[in-house]
Amino acid sequence: MFAINHNGEDATAIDAKTGEVLKTFPTGKAGEFCQTDGAGKLYVNLEDSSELLEIDAAKMEVTRKMSVAPAEHPSGLAIDVKNKKLFSVGDNKMMAVIDIPSFKVIATPAIGSGPDAAGFDSTLGLAFSSNGEGNVTIVKLVNGKYDAVDTVTTEVRARTMTVDEKLHRIYLLTADYPPAAAGQKGRPTATPDSFHVLVVGK
Repeated sequence: MFAINHNGEDATAIDAKTGEVLKTFPTGKAGEFCQTDGAGKLYVNLEDSSELLEIDAAKMEVTRKMSVAPAEHPSGLAIDVKNKKLFSVGDNKMMAVIDIPSFKVIATPAIGSGPDAAGFDSTLGLAFSSNGEGNVTIVKLVNGKYDAVDTVTTEVRARTMTVDEKLHRIYLLTADYPPAAAGQKGRPTATPDSFHVLVVGK
């Protein structure tokens, strides 16, 4: 198991059977979402520096690093294992599509504002960005080009997401929030007992 330590500048490898900490190794500041290719490599967004890391699980160390520019401050990360692509969502309304073998950004389809999570449905070939403005952007490879093909309205601040590839559904967590007070900064406090799950499907 690997813990990506957002408030530190490192990641921790843990033996899943014994719970023993095997190694803590440097990564850089503000590690965000992580994905694995199932073949010994992990990929991690670094939010502060707008970079993407590749980690060798066996060596427990960073092996490659790249910029996701022109995307900025990436959080959510999804992976297409079969076609060796990563989908990194940035704060500047842009998804960086990364080719894993070359470790280069090959497309930057537009998404909504305030993204947090990313997802991928391997059967449908669809990538998703859950956006805090209140929608989900759907990205697909069409005629050799990755582009946004649809936008689904959800709710403001519904940014935490997971994808069920068997049922082809997206689940988003959110709550109700009171209107922001004049001059209010930071995240508002959710209305008590208003937590709910949104389900997006075909």
